[in-house]
Amino acid sequence: MSLGRIVYSTDPITDIFAVDADGSDRRRLIREPGRQFDADWSPDGRSIVYRDSRHGINHDDEIYRADADGRHRRNLTHDSANDWSPAWSPDGRKIVFASERSGHLSLWVMDADGAHPRRLTEGVDEYPRWSPDGKQIAYSGSAGGSRDIWIIDSDGGHPHAVTSTLDEDMAPAWSPDGRFLAFERGYEPDRDIWVMRADGTDAHPIKHTPADETFPVWSSDGRQILYTAGRDLRLMTPDGSHERSLGISGIMADIWCASGVPHDRRAPRARR
Repeated sequence: MSLGRIVYSTDPITDIFAVDADGSDRRRLIREPGRQFDADWSPDGRSIVYRDSRHGINHDDEIYRADADGRHRRNLTHDSANDWSPAWSPDGRKIVFASERSGHLSLWVMDADGAHPRRLTEGVDEYPRWSPDGKQIAYSGSAGGSRDIWIIDSDGGHPHAVTSTLDEDMAPAWSPDGRFLAFERGYEPDRDIWVMRADGTDAHPIKHTPADETFPVWSSDGRQILYTAGRDLRLMTPDGSHERSLGISGIMADIWCASGVPHDRRAPRARR
């Protein structure tokens, strides 16, 4: 049985690729002018959403959607402001993302086809992730100058911080059972992977080295966490052990662990 399918961006950022979790079957999905990254699998594994920066990062960035093989790409946002860090709702009907269209960076929600965008938060917020039950969204937010992990109800109610430190906390990711959050803490070039309970208690590092460890995401069975160590895509167990490299240079990865993407829907094999 497949361990999962990973979507990620090259480092330096240019294109979006997909690869099996054992490091095999690497294929290019998105190749466009400029930089393409921030990719996220749909719950059924049939689509991805991602950030299109063809004009340069923070120059009219848009949210695009594409089939799992990279075909049928379409712009969902069509806004002159910068939009990024999209994430699907568990039922696949909504996409939450960060946008500057209100004058400063905040979270917005839209339908999966880009319709009916509405503002969700008032702060300086980005990198949202829906809880497995779809009732809450975790994100990185700034209030009073610090960057912490926040949680808000999916309808915009009850925003509250679950971390409060002098460090920078970013990129939260829910465990499949909704009990824990993995996230990155620290400052470049010494960010580490931490795990805590969803209420913010029992926060502790699970991967701490002199290099950057960033953008953790759980496998759907909860047995592995995918992250980037420097420029290396790696998998480890949630306690930080049994680490292994995929042998691929990439960043901002997401893993989908159902039956996998059918081979007849995949793009042509990429050259290594």
